[in-house]
Amino acid sequence: MAFYAREVVAVDVEPEMIAELRRAAPSNVTPVMARAEDVDESWGHFRLATAGRAFHWFDTGLVLGRLATVTPALALVGDDIRDSEAQSRVLEIAASLMKETPVEQPRTRRRHLSRYTDILRSSAFSAVEVISVDVERTWTPDELIGMAYSTAVASPERLGESMSAFEQQVREELAPSYRERVTVDAVIGRLLGGREGRCGAPE
Repeated sequence: MAFYAREVVAVDVEPEMIAELRRAAPSNVTPVMARAEDVDESWGHFRLATAGRAFHWFDTGLVLGRLATVTPALALVGDDIRDSEAQSRVLEIAASLMKETPVEQPRTRRRHLSRYTDILRSSAFSAVEVISVDVERTWTPDELIGMAYSTAVASPERLGESMSAFEQQVREELAPSYRERVTVDAVIGRLLGGREGRCGAPE
């Protein structure tokens, strides 16, 4: 996103994520340690706000209401973990360490499409369109560990004392690099008569 925008404001609640952003992000990315629920007009105005898997942690009504005061467009981005062999295997490892049966995935694939569409249509961002693209991804074991920690099923809170064993097993069992092609969906909701500003990426 930073390549296409004049400025990106990236929001996260975790100090480690903010530190990594400050280390690795381009100079036009401004890291902000805050909750998505904290956004308000004091942050400025944005052409677009985006959110990914972390969206399920948000207070949806509060965040959507606040975003409507600062941006004319919101993109909720998601994919289906079942399309990714690497992500699926990592979550299976987490479930085995927690001595849980892997979470049964819904039969309907890409269920996030209908969920995100319904959420946006019932909000101020009610003019909805969907853009789907096939993308090629490369994962390292450490990137997959970070992905797992961002999910509800393998969060640090759920893994608890098993975190070290989880990280060790992922690094031992998975290949040094995974390359795969998956479909990523952006469900975009727009306000009428919105104004342009910077680009933002809450959490």
